[in-house]
Formats: sequence, C-alpha cells, structure tokens
Amino acid sequence: MTTGDKNSLRSDAGGSIARAAGSPGFAPILALILALALAACALAICGYRFGVADQIQYLAHYTDVRFPGTLDADPYSDAFGALRSLAWEPIAWTTPEGALPWMVLGVMLAAVTASALVLMWLGRTLLGRATPLLLAAAPALVLVTPKEQNYLGLVSLGDVELTATVMVMTLVFASMTLFARGRVVWSLVVAAAAAPVHGQTAAYLLVAWCAATLIAHRSERRTIALVVGVGLAGVVGVILARPIGPVDPGDMDAYARLGRELYAPLIDIRLVPLKSWGAVVFVLAFGALALPGYLRNASLAPTRVRDARERLLVYAVGSLAFPLLGWALLASGLEEPLLWRLMVSRSLMLVQIVSLVVAGVWAADLIRRGGIGAWAGTLALLGLVLWPTPSLGHLAAGAVGVVTLGAIGLGLAPTRGAPRAEPSTGRRAPPGACAAWLGVLALGLAAFAMRPYPWTTSPVTPAWRDAQAWARAQTPEGSVFLTPPYLAGWRVGSHRPAFGELRDGGLLFYAGAPALGWERRMRLFGMTPRAWWFEVSPADTDRAHSSLRAQYADALGAHAGELGTLTGARYVVVEHGDAPWVRTPVYANELLEIYELGGVAE
Repeated sequence: MTTGDKNSLRSDAGGSIARAAGSPGFAPILALILALALAACALAICGYRFGVADQIQYLAHYTDVRFPGTLDADPYSDAFGALRSLAWEPIAWTTPEGALPWMVLGVMLAAVTASALVLMWLGRTLLGRATPLLLAAAPALVLVTPKEQNYLGLVSLGDVELTATVMVMTLVFASMTLFARGRVVWSLVVAAAAAPVHGQTAAYLLVAWCAATLIAHRSERRTIALVVGVGLAGVVGVILARPIGPVDPGDMDAYARLGRELYAPLIDIRLVPLKSWGAVVFVLAFGALALPGYLRNASLAPTRVRDARERLLVYAVGSLAFPLLGWALLASGLEEPLLWRLMVSRSLMLVQIVSLVVAGVWAADLIRRGGIGAWAGTLALLGLVLWPTPSLGHLAAGAVGVVTLGAIGLGLAPTRGAPRAEPSTGRRAPPGACAAWLGVLALGLAAFAMRPYPWTTSPVTPAWRDAQAWARAQTPEGSVFLTPPYLAGWRVGSHRPAFGELRDGGLLFYAGAPALGWERRMRLFGMTPRAWWFEVSPADTDRAHSSLRAQYADALGAHAGELGTLTGARYVVVEHGDAPWVRTPVYANELLEIYELGGVAE
C-alpha cells in the first residue's frame, strides 16, 4: 500500500469519526446530557431547597389528595380548590410520602431540563443549522424560568422550590417556539394545555396568541374566526372557573382594602418598587439594543430563519396585549377580584422572556462570527445567565449588568470585512460557547460544594417537624390545631387542620371571599394583615419573629378562657413560656409545647 493510499484511508477514517460525532443520532443524547447538567447547576446556583416557602401550599395539596379526609376541617383546604394545579394530582397518587422529596426533586429537574431542550429547539429555529451554537444560547435562556423575582414578572430560578409555575414554563417556551416556526394552531393547543397546570399563565399565553395571530393574519377570515372563537371560549371558561366563594358586592370595599394591605404593588403599579421597574427596563432595553443586530443577521440567513425571527417579534408585540389591557382596566377604577387574580403586573413575564431570547440569539450570532464580537457575545450570554439569579446580590447583579451593556456596545461596533451569508460553524463549539457553559458549570459546582444541606432534606426546624409527627401519631384525625400563625407548614407533616397561617393570605388571589375569613382569624390573634411578613430580609428575621411571637402570646392571654369556643381548635401550639395558663402540656420538646383545649377547664 502506498503512502498516498494510507493517507487516503487515514483521511476517510477521520471523516467517518467526525461524521459519527456530529450525526443526528448522537446530537439529541448530547443535548439531553448537557441540559441535565445545566439544570442541576442552575438549581444549585439559585439555592433550591425542599419543603419551604411556596412549596408548602402544594405539599398541603399533596396531603389532602393522598390522605383524603384528613384536612376536611381546615378552612384553608376548603378554599384551596381554586389554587390547585392538576399537575399535582398524578404526583400525589403515584408517590409514597417517604419518596416525596425525591419525586419533587425529579420533577423539578425534569421541568428545567425540558425547558432547556425546548429552548435549544427555539435556538435552532432562530439560528439555523448551527448545532454547536445552540449550546451557547441555552445557558442564556434556560435561567429565564420559572419564578417571578419582582412585582413585574422578571423570571428566574430562585429559592421557590417546585411550583406549578416551574412545571408550566416548558409549555410557555413550546408555545412560543411553535409560533415562531409558523405552527400557529399547535401553538394554541400547547397554550391551552397550560390551563390545567397553571391557569394564570395560560391566560397570558392565550391572550398573547390571539393578539399575535391577528397581527400576523389580519387579512384571513378563517384565522380571525378562530381567534374570536378562542376569545369566546376563554370568556366562558373564566365564568365557569370563577373563584370559590365570590365576593359579595357589600364586601367589596373590605376586599379592596385587604388587597391593598397585602399586595398593593400587584394591584396598583404606581406602588411598584423602583428596583422592580429598573429590572424590567434593563431587560427590555437589553432586547431593544440587541434588536438591530438580531434583524441584521436575520436578513443574511435562509428564508425560514428570517421568517421565524420576524414571527417571534410579532409574538413579542402580542405579549403586550394582556398587561396593557389590564392596566387600562385598573386605571379606569375597575376592582374586579378576578382581574387581581390574574396579576396584571406579572404578565410582563412573556415580553421579558422574548426580550431575553432576542438578546441571547444576537449574542450567539456574535459568537458564530468570531473575532472580538465572539467575546462580547460570551459576556452578554454570561450576563443573561447570571444577572437574574437572586443569590448573587444586587451589587454583583449591577456589575454584571454593566459588563453586559458594555458587551452590547462592543458587539454593535462595525467589524472588518463583509459578513458571510452563512457563517461556518465547524465541528467544534467556538470558545465563546465553551466559556459560557464552563461559567455556568463552575458556578454550579461551587454552589454544590457550599450547600449546608442536601436537596432532599428539609431545612424546617427539627422541633417544628417533631411536633407535627407527634400530632399525627397521637391525636384523633380531623383535630384542629391552633398554631403560631407565623410558622408555616403545619398541615404537611401533621396531617391535621390548622386554624390559620400567615401564608394563607395568598387566598386573596385565588379564592375570593375565604380571604376575608382568613383576615378575621388573623386579626383575632393580633396578626395585622401586611405583606412584609412574606419578604422579611435575613437581617430582620429575628426582629420579625419576636414581634409576631409577642402578638400571638398577647392574643392567647386575652382569649385564654374561650380559645376552644372562638377557634374550634382542640389543641394549641405555643413556644416555650408563651402559654397564658399553668397547665401540663400534652407534648413538649426543646422549643414548643402543645396543650389540649377541649374538655379542659380554662
């Protein structure tokens, strides 16, 4: 065999290996592995925890479904029906209680991974055949999901655990992607499928779909008829799905007062904190500054890519329909609780997501073209990934924001030579893509190393958890407990009803009239309905706890002789030293005491 033949064979073998590595059969597996790694690191960076905060509401739903009848006497459980997500039903019926932490973690990872994969699909739609570069776009986009970090709907992974908002985000991205690909009807189907998971987000999606479809197909009668039909179906659905216990007209003033005490910035956008407006302005300005480059690169791309980018912009305009209409209704003085339930301010979520997608795609375009623009694109991607994460703090967020804007300025500067109509991607991801991925993975690994507890271990105080375990084992089923309202989650471990908790105030947006009953129960024990208990800074935690504990203890003393009659509770839980009587507790640990009320002289 000659030297030329050997070189030929060597060349053929190398080409075969390169083709195999880049074959369509391997690419989905690689994408899934990378998406899983990204999801795990994203959860670690953002401090995911099991069993606290918002998740408590959903875990109470798990208890109610998995162990029917145990919470029948609980007023919160009765009113919780409008808040329930049907996505939790299969979780409850298929997951034993001991495996619940692992199931929740698995669903969380699956939801974020699915979002990453759909966003890669969206990236391919908007970037064309640039498979390695999808890996550069994914880190910039996946952290857009899934929970509001401010009053105006900026979304990112945060310390909020598994909620319906997390689970629905994959459908949000899928509906957006299908619209960008021209699959308008399928986009509608996916948007409608979001309703059983998270009705509020589905409402935003459907209104955005209707507005974008009318803009894109304003001359087609059949499309207009379809949009009108969807609108009428939505109106009928809203009528049928009105909150449990609609507010009586005579109670509307009281309901409006309570709403403004609890969630004023969600009802009156004039009261939104300046930092929240700043966050929205930054995100929208980021997309607006990236828009010229986004469109310029689209003009050089194949027709299908250009059309997809234009349809995405139409979707962005459509996503403004709901917040603009809602603000107009609120500004006109309409105080319909159903409108509050839809949280108009947070509906800015969709247009912010589109803005970040535009910026992420523009950054990927820069990376693909190489040169100094590649590093500008990399900095922009890292800024998109890191800036929304609450764990970095406001100072670090501001610094990353400045670097990101600087990167945009560098990227818009003219480059030498005319741009190529179809940039070459090669077999390897460019340095910018690798840097973006390595940055996320490094931060994720660092967060893993610094975590004080594993994901599947609840950070709830052991004394609080032990008291619940005793109540479950030693008290009759259905026994109502009067617990310190400032401690959350009694129902989850005890499987016993609670007279009321401060976090139950979320009923205002989901259950109408029962929220007024919750307010009366809180005022009975000195808990003035204010929103600050939901967002107490770490520095103020001890002060807030002491203040609320004192209010609760004073109220117990004021009503010591009639607690059972006033509350219908059989047992009362107090912290050491707060009991207003001298009596032997039926249970005590290092922090808490439980006393029986029923059948005992006060």
